[in-house]
Amino acid sequence: MKKGLTLLLALCLALTMFAAATAEETPAAAPLLGGWQPTADATVTEETKTLLAKAFDGIGTDAIEPIAVLGTQVVSGTNTCILCRITPGGEDAAPYYALIYVNQDLEGNASLMQIVEMNLAELASDFNG
Repeated sequence: MKKGLTLLLALCLALTMFAAATAEETPAAAPLLGGWQPTADATVTEETKTLLAKAFDGIGTDAIEPIAVLGTQVVSGTNTCILCRITPGGEDAAPYYALIYVNQDLEGNASLMQIVEMNLAELASDFNG
């Protein structure tokens, strides 16, 4: 009887350990160093707005409306690509969209890397043939 009970307890313990090991969440794939990774959620957060404000230090971001966070690139810190709507000052200036690339170093400092204006009319004509 003792051998049967011991065997049953050992089997239950083994099954419990197996179930616990397989129930753990599989970790998300780590981003590749240097490779751009699309964001799982493109929602603009307060952190995104703070990052833009740091990158445009002293210039101001009143005319820049972040629309979506498109991706990140792990380097010595993190590069972030943000789709923004830019409304320039002036009577004849029309709003436009741009990709704004920001680098945040390992100390949390942010710098503007590049602004790529998007010509939506040209993109639409390319898309429509």
